[in-house]
Amino acid sequence: MRVRNQTGYGLIMAALSLPALAGADPAPKTVYMTTFSAQPAVLNVPAGTTVTWKNYDEITHSVVLPDERSERLWAYGWKGKTFSKTFHKPGEYSYRCGVHNDVHGRIVVTSAGASATSVPGPAYPGNTLSGLPRGAVSTSAPVPGHHHGLVATAPSAPASVSSGNAVNISHHAFSPVLLAITQGESVTWSNQDGSTHQIKFADQLSERLAQGGSYSRRFDQAGDYPYQCAIHGYMKGKISVGSS
Repeated sequence: MRVRNQTGYGLIMAALSLPALAGADPAPKTVYMTTFSAQPAVLNVPAGTTVTWKNYDEITHSVVLPDERSERLWAYGWKGKTFSKTFHKPGEYSYRCGVHNDVHGRIVVTSAGASATSVPGPAYPGNTLSGLPRGAVSTSAPVPGHHHGLVATAPSAPASVSSGNAVNISHHAFSPVLLAITQGESVTWSNQDGSTHQIKFADQLSERLAQGGSYSRRFDQAGDYPYQCAIHGYMKGKISVGSS
């Protein structure tokens, strides 16, 4: 409504929340594709909600639903493509990435008026965390020059060195990234991803490891042995071999 003040007529807007408006659509919700996972993995929304998927990884993803499929989505903030779908009927809707099967989740649609869940988005458009431990957040600004346009820089704190003889491959990352062993011991890599990976050292290359596959190597000489995935070069790790 308009009221008269000292400067004439001004417009006063009442602060109304979206659900309070009769007949208004529910507020949109977002699924973030980052660290090769969907966050949140299960999103609860009321009927009529529009859900938008945004890709924050440095590689393309897509969204495959039973009745619809998106085009490939590049990192949000670079080409900026997103995929949205409005869910009108209550029920559970499973989806997956058509490129990487380990990225998947569910949209749970409840009756209109129900509360929705959400998670905070990555720190900035183009933030890619696939090379960091899950849950880690990079506070660096995006830097031009990556082969996909943007990169994120890991925190400057040194990575901790873990002991043991096993490296898990999950969400397109090695865990632990740094592994300390003793001369003469072997290390086994186990692939828990839906994607195929391949362990590459300067002097040795494993076979391609499908989900459930493993590869072992014995280290007889002391020293540091950096390695990476021969298929996904941003996946890197190191074995530190101490003298026995």
